[in-house]
Amino acid sequence: MTGLVVAISGKLRSGKTSVSKELSRQLGWPRVAFGDYVRAEVESAGGDPMCRRALQDYGLRRVEADPLGFCSCVLGQIEYDYHTNLIVDGVRHKAALESIRQLCMPMQTRLVYIKCTDKVRYERANNLRIDDNLFSQQNQHPVELESEGVLEDMASFIADCEDEPTEIVRSVIEYIRNWSRELDET
Repeated sequence: MTGLVVAISGKLRSGKTSVSKELSRQLGWPRVAFGDYVRAEVESAGGDPMCRRALQDYGLRRVEADPLGFCSCVLGQIEYDYHTNLIVDGVRHKAALESIRQLCMPMQTRLVYIKCTDKVRYERANNLRIDDNLFSQQNQHPVELESEGVLEDMASFIADCEDEPTEIVRSVIEYIRNWSRELDET
């Protein structure tokens, strides 16, 4: 069977990381996260790894300059052998998704988009004591705009974040199992 790469995308506070961690745990697949890599790089350069704008700007610069190199560094966070199933959390750019697909060949890569209403995302931000004005600014960054438009359209599966987290994970696992059966039949 060909290995599977499940890339997770969605806007800020949609639940990408929670879903990807739980998928990794339940499936026993390794997980790698763009956010973890970007935070570490911003911090090592003397920046604030908690500043969303710094993270967004860094990721945008890297993906615009060298998407393959950027994605190779992200995948390099773990000892990944390119022959086992993988969860990739935090895909925010079309070029990053295409690079992951290229780097992980012959693995099959599909994008899961976590769709979430602004109301729910703002509630989550408020629960974390993030100011509405700051959250609005963060949502206007080009990274976020690409995530909602381009990547949502590229998704093979769209999960609704208004569902309970356990239901989201269950539905994504069901999608992965169906996809795996399709590949086994070809």
